[in-house]
Amino acid sequence: MAVEEPSVIAATSGAAKVVASGGGFETSTTAKCAPPSPPRSVRSRARADRRCGRLRSVMFGQIQLIGIGDGKLEAVQQAAAAVTAAKPEIIAEANTYCESMQRRGGGVVDVTPRIVPHREGSGLTGENLVPDGGVQLVVHIHIDVQSSMGANLINTVVEGVSDSVFAIAATAAPSDNARPGVRILSNMCPERLAKASFRVPASELAYKGFSGAEVGRRIVETWRFAFDDPFRAVTHNKGVMNGIDAVAVATGQDWRAIEAGAHAYSTAGLGTDAYAPLTRYSWHVPESGNEDEGWLEGLLEMPMPLGTVSHTMFAGGLGCNCASNDRADRSAARCTSIRRTCSRTTSSATQTPPAWRRSSPRSGSRRTWPRSVPWRRKGSSAATCRCTRATSPCKRWAGPTRSRRSTPARARGRGRGGWK
Repeated sequence: MAVEEPSVIAATSGAAKVVASGGGFETSTTAKCAPPSPPRSVRSRARADRRCGRLRSVMFGQIQLIGIGDGKLEAVQQAAAAVTAAKPEIIAEANTYCESMQRRGGGVVDVTPRIVPHREGSGLTGENLVPDGGVQLVVHIHIDVQSSMGANLINTVVEGVSDSVFAIAATAAPSDNARPGVRILSNMCPERLAKASFRVPASELAYKGFSGAEVGRRIVETWRFAFDDPFRAVTHNKGVMNGIDAVAVATGQDWRAIEAGAHAYSTAGLGTDAYAPLTRYSWHVPESGNEDEGWLEGLLEMPMPLGTVSHTMFAGGLGCNCASNDRADRSAARCTSIRRTCSRTTSSATQTPPAWRRSSPRSGSRRTWPRSVPWRRKGSSAATCRCTRATSPCKRWAGPTRSRRSTPARARGRGRGGWK
């Protein structure tokens, strides 16, 4: 986790300890199973790939078509029907813009037209280029991005196929003012939802003189307050995103996309009329009526457009590319962030620095241990590496060196220690 507030780490750790007492979290995803991908020379496959084929991670790319049929509903419906009829041709052309993704089993899987009405009462001053009333046609390109976040790929596909989609729609509903509009991905991904739930018995909820049943009921009351009042719901969801954003930042994810999708889903995806909390809590009492034997249940559901494989994660996007595998060493990738610290396992000689500075028996000088590098206990085989500039390769720390002031000029740079 990477966050500026230490209390987020403490709260996350405390909540995880309580949930672990009830058996931990149960997680699931709404990703759909795809046909098995063709054999590839890879070392391992996802468990889902062996069980039901492969899980699809579908994101949407939007193509806005302005002025189709002059915004008249019947004409736009005809254009939408034409796009639906030409779906195989559109999918085939769109996949030419993501051939490598298609070879891996992903790519464009569906095309759906949507009729979006213009909202009344926009409240804009000056010239209103889009009049109130009427409808517009928006075509969604469904793309299976597999293990990537997919933003750049989606934008490439929708920009490439937009002219063909526009030609099909404009032919079915001609208009002199028709033209393609915005072509971009959507961070609202209802087909890429993640769910996590837990169940904690009352005996594990007791806290500071309060019984477990009392704590459970108060948690549900606090959640109900957020469900009824959008002012409270905003702060409630901010607390939910505290931990999610911290993990997203630490793992090189697009945390802004996750944040935007979560808040949009809390408004339009939960089936409520107003902004609502992302979580659900409920208190259960057994048939015996003994609340001390009750339990608290919680559920979190939200879009989660994450990338587990990308160039930013394995080519230095997280700082140094010092992963503990031969491929990273052979690639000689350079760092993309300044003064980041990373570590890898190596068979270097052990060192036993007792503190950040250690006196030298030779001349009374002091050996400096860099503050950015944690010292290692005797017997440890972990070496630490870091980057000094944005374009410099990772350098391995081989041990403490004498300070430049106390080292003779003829011996400078000859020691076994220092940055290599």
